[in-house]
Amino acid sequence: MTSVDERLRHRSWKVFNDAARDAVIKGPPGEVALVAALDDFSSSRQIVVVAVLGDAQGSEGPSALRKILSSVGVSRDMR
Repeated sequence: MTSVDERLRHRSWKVFNDAARDAVIKGPPGEVALVAALDDFSSSRQIVVVAVLGDAQGSEGPSALRKILSSVGVSRDMR
């Protein structure tokens, strides 16, 4: 099985979605992986990451989510 980091960058939408969900379930280490990869994602994948970060319990996810949502130029879809 590949790591969450590798699955987050996979071409398959299903693999990516499962990896994003697993990253949040994994807790802070998974959240760090999501936040680190966020800028590499297309806008549609960023929306998925924002959605799963809403369920994050560690410190990385919620703080990253607040930063994303407060940044200038964020699309309506992200909010």
